[in-house]
Amino acid sequence: MMKLRRLLLFLLLAGLLWGWVQPVFAHAVPEFSNPAPNGVIDELPDNIIIQFNEPIVANLSRIDLLTQ
Repeated sequence: MMKLRRLLLFLLLAGLLWGWVQPVFAHAVPEFSNPAPNGVIDELPDNIIIQFNEPIVANLSRIDLLTQ
């Protein structure tokens, strides 16, 4: 009976923790950009816009702009 009670308590606590913990993703994903990714443009744009699916931490992020 004591083992069953411990098992039920463990399952209850595990279920509560499972429902409380939220998934975490390690990388922000671009949702929109102007100019389009891998696009070829004739003139340099005044602005480059990249919109991500979550906030970006400036001191932990880097974007490299390449010209070829």
